[in-house]
Amino acid sequence: MKVLATKLTSSQYKEFCGTTCFTQLSSIRRCHVQAQLIRCMFLREIEGSSKDAILIHVNGTTLRFTIRDFAIISRLKCSNNEKDFVFITEEPNMIILQYFGVEKAITKSQLVEKFDNKVWGDNDDDAVKVVILFYIHSFFLSEEPTTTVIDRKDFDFD
Repeated sequence: MKVLATKLTSSQYKEFCGTTCFTQLSSIRRCHVQAQLIRCMFLREIEGSSKDAILIHVNGTTLRFTIRDFAIISRLKCSNNEKDFVFITEEPNMIILQYFGVEKAITKSQLVEKFDNKVWGDNDDDAVKVVILFYIHSFFLSEEPTTTVIDRKDFDFD
């Protein structure tokens, strides 16, 4: 969060922390968690998990994590209707065109470079969109920066 605060204006930071699905995450106290811990947790997934819930067995207790739990925690609108997630890919994505030049493969390192250079300027809406992409690809997804290509759908979803 400190990295984001150094790149955003106070109004952009407040918008990211207050109006996006990352509101809950931005208020979590700093803690040190290694990715191996999360990997180990998912290795404890047990039979009985389904498309509706992940079941994890830890210390004699079965934990059940559902899509509803995810929706409550993330504040994302969750739906099982595929049509809610259809994007018109024939139209150009404005974030890609404006900040990356052309519709081509964009690597994580290019996204980090655009974030570091604060390419959005004074545009608060674009700042939040670029920061969301940066946040997801830097903190949630463990990816190799120079070879990992960010899907167009990530830009469309944002």
